[in-house]
Amino acid sequence: MSDKGMTFSCAMIRALIQGRKTQTRRILKPPPPSWIYTDDQPGYSCLTPKGHIEFRGRYVDPDGEDHGPASKFIKLPFLKGDRLWVRETWAVASIYDGMKPREINPEDIPLYCGIRYAATDERLGIKDRSASFMPRWASRLWLEVTDVRVQRLQECTAADAEAEGCVWDSADGYDVWYVPGARLPRNGATAAECYSILWDSLRSDPTECWVANPWITAISFKVHRENIDKPLPRCPHGEPWEGGSCAACEEEDEELA
Repeated sequence: MSDKGMTFSCAMIRALIQGRKTQTRRILKPPPPSWIYTDDQPGYSCLTPKGHIEFRGRYVDPDGEDHGPASKFIKLPFLKGDRLWVRETWAVASIYDGMKPREINPEDIPLYCGIRYAATDERLGIKDRSASFMPRWASRLWLEVTDVRVQRLQECTAADAEAEGCVWDSADGYDVWYVPGARLPRNGATAAECYSILWDSLRSDPTECWVANPWITAISFKVHRENIDKPLPRCPHGEPWEGGSCAACEEEDEELA
């Protein structure tokens, strides 16, 4: 298990907070070599090193010589049990302009100095700071990785697209999948088509676009609405205890009443 930072757009931050997003897809780096079998799924064998995935194929060297069956082991960037603290666009008071995050909060106190978040908060008169440079102490969400799959991007199913934050809307007689805060697909688009538009809107590299169908890691997770280093009090069921109790606690209370 390891802790890593992961950046999300404002639209995806809102999806995380609202419970609409429980998956994310990231480009697999480095990509597998060109000589792997195109009709074979990556997997594991007794030879696969821990924390890696195995691609099988037939190795042909640059001179064209065929060396027979071969395997390529690629280290997985994420593993089940990893904790991902979420980076997002943020801001602090203007008195901190020109100061680095370390200078603002040298003791790394979680959620220090009244942070504002672009996805949900007004920020009049203060300057946004890049999500890429959000420090761990400023993060308000972390993700507990529950599953990691390696696959082609276009293997994304309708259920996967919904778990990525796509929403079905039939208001006013228009049936459409869309992502709140992101570019809308055409009316009647499928969930996967909706996700493909979202994917392409966040990337400029043509080798990473939907049509290119790159290899990706599909990460499933549980969202924790707290700083990774400052957990909220928890009820007996392990859920954050925010101003009362969780749904399971309330059901138990009703049964005892």
